Amino acid sequence: MNKYKKILQNNLIKGFLMISGGTAFVQVFNMLLSPVITRIYTPEEFGILTLYTSVMSILIVLGSFYYESAIPIAETEEKAINVLSLCVLILVAVVLFISITLYFLGANILGLINANALTNYWYLIPIGVFTVGLYNILMKWALRERNYKSIFRSKISQSITGNLIKILLGVLNFGPLGLLLGNISNQSAGVTVLSLNILKRSLIKFVNLKEMLWCAKRYINFFWYSLPNAVILSFTTQIPVFFLTAIYGSEIVGYYGLANSIIKLPVSLIGISIGEVFYAEAAATGKKDPNGLKELSNKLLKKIILLGSIPFLILGIGGAQIFSFVFGSNWYDAGVYAQMLSLGVFSNLIFHPISRIYGVFEKQRLKLLIDLGRFGSITVGFILSNRLGLQPNIAVLVYSIITMTFYFITYIFAQRIMEEK
Repeated sequence: MNKYKKILQNNLIKGFLMISGGTAFVQVFNMLLSPVITRIYTPEEFGILTLYTSVMSILIVLGSFYYESAIPIAETEEKAINVLSLCVLILVAVVLFISITLYFLGANILGLINANALTNYWYLIPIGVFTVGLYNILMKWALRERNYKSIFRSKISQSITGNLIKILLGVLNFGPLGLLLGNISNQSAGVTVLSLNILKRSLIKFVNLKEMLWCAKRYINFFWYSLPNAVILSFTTQIPVFFLTAIYGSEIVGYYGLANSIIKLPVSLIGISIGEVFYAEAAATGKKDPNGLKELSNKLLKKIILLGSIPFLILGIGGAQIFSFVFGSNWYDAGVYAQMLSLGVFSNLIFHPISRIYGVFEKQRLKLLIDLGRFGSITVGFILSNRLGLQPNIAVLVYSIITMTFYFITYIFAQRIMEEK
């Protein structure tokens, strides 16, 4: 038991330092350039970007039917490369379907979800789904290989490429298109870096249709439970954007979008990095020593709380003044939304890493039920906020409190799963 615990801790620390180092560079670079970008683009243009990323966030989940999550836990390398190949085939099929559907019905579909502002940019949606989907697949392979150096390089290339394109196209007066192209570049620039390792090893020789079909059946729970769960979770996360767009318009969505992206920087820096590494290590040794994994998860929780509490306290108290000073006086309202979001985002930071336990121990059905409850509660919360005529910032606060509650529920059940094992 001590041996597994030591392996978990050493690899986790090494992986976390490597990934978080890249993420730290990315976030510092983003922060340095954000005041430049907010002075080039208007809140309305940021609203279009926020709407685009919301639509993308939902469609990307469908990209490979969530089979990519099986790559780190596949029993052998041969099975893993067949899962990866299966994911790429599904992704291509999904992108073709999205492209054809939007070509013929794009205006109608986007109108139904109050995303009319994206009608002129519909062609960027399938492009974004393919590039980001492919990056996500390759990321899972890198995690399986614990190739944290490649992940580090990919994150840096993403940030530099995406931000420079946004600034260049903004100066050239591309308008919202500059933000959208910058976003696609930011998300997909790491594909080349992550794909080199697979190509060098000539693993394609192990790929065959029979093995891919076997893998599709073996990991079908990711399709039946994790995929619906991820879709619901994505819808739940994007509900504020669609409600705010429908009721208040693009300018309010632009404020919310900037606030959401900035206040989630600690999550990107700490929570996601730990979550990715924690999943890789838990998939490798967690089932052999669930008690050690539980002990490690509790230690991580305490450390994350200590690391994350300071920035969230600062933003929660003085967000409006900070945003006005850093991003310009036009963005004061964005700081107000950052204050409202702080409770929910802080809960995401501290409880997100341990939520990977559901996938490792194949408890996707339970996770689906929890997220269904969260989705329903948030939907009801926004409907009531609208009926009561609440201001948009108060509606976002209600959303934040509901989110915090369900992250805590997710944590409690994850602890019980490890106790049962």
